[in-house]
Amino acid sequence: MTKIFRQFMHKLSEKTLNKKVEEKIIKKMAILFRKIHRYLTIPFVILTLLVMVFTKDMLINGLFFRLQRIFMLALAFTGVYMFFYPYYIKIIKNRKS
Repeated sequence: MTKIFRQFMHKLSEKTLNKKVEEKIIKKMAILFRKIHRYLTIPFVILTLLVMVFTKDMLINGLFFRLQRIFMLALAFTGVYMFFYPYYIKIIKNRKS
């Protein structure tokens, strides 16, 4: 009986430890994505304004548009993550209770 109980408690503690580690990783990812989004927004806006104003008929315009697409994809990815993160946290909290 005690051996079975010990095995059960060990498995239970493993699962709770893994969930705690998973929650910490998710929180750190949210903070990281928030920082990436924050720091990419300013260069993206500046780059967009520069492209619109200064490079209308220049050859370098294509390079700026490529950089602009990369910034846009990064901002879209981090923005979608930040948008759905609170809903994900609510779902997890509802499962616990």
